[in-house]
Order: sequence, then structure tokens, then C-alpha cells
Amino acid sequence: MGWTIVGVAVLVVAAGLLFSRVASVRRVLVEGERAEATIDQGDFRKHGVRIRLVYEHLGQAYATETLLTKTPASSELRVGQKVEVAVAPENPQRVYVLKVFQAKPSQG
Repeated sequence: MGWTIVGVAVLVVAAGLLFSRVASVRRVLVEGERAEATIDQGDFRKHGVRIRLVYEHLGQAYATETLLTKTPASSELRVGQKVEVAVAPENPQRVYVLKVFQAKPSQG
């Protein structure tokens, strides 16, 4: 019985953290300002992509790295490519590549 309670508690905490993270990303994608970024470095591996983005936001230059799970959209990214990003209002160094988060129309 004791381990069941611990398991349920861990599950509830994990679900809360996941929900919070998804809500945070979604808020930036919906409310964040858009900027054009250039991929100036890339490490393209079997299971993921690490890119460095250089962009300007409100007159300030930024460079930030981001890790992406390998998907068809992230596999198309290349060094030197310009991409549109959503900038987190409270932390302009946190950005999301819109191309990676855009849903593809369903086939049917």
C-alpha cells in the first residue's frame, strides 16, 4: 500500500510538471513576438539536432543554443538557413523555431 501511494504521488507530480512545461511552450508560441534567426552552427546527429540561433530582438543581439528531437521538420534545418522564431517575452534568450512546432495538415 505504501509504495502505491508513493507511485501515485510521483505520477501526479510528473504530470503537473509536464502540463506546466507544455503550457509554457504553448504560451510563447501563441503570445511571443516573432523574429528572424539564422542558424550559425549545427550538430546533426542520429536522434537529435543541436543548433545555435543568432537573432535580434528589440535592438539587442542574441545567440542561443537549442536541442531538438529529430523529426522531419528538424532534419530539414541547415547551417546558414534563416528561420522564424517565437521569442519568450520574459526571457528573450528562450526561443522556439516555429517550423518545428507547426502541425502538418492531415492526409485523408
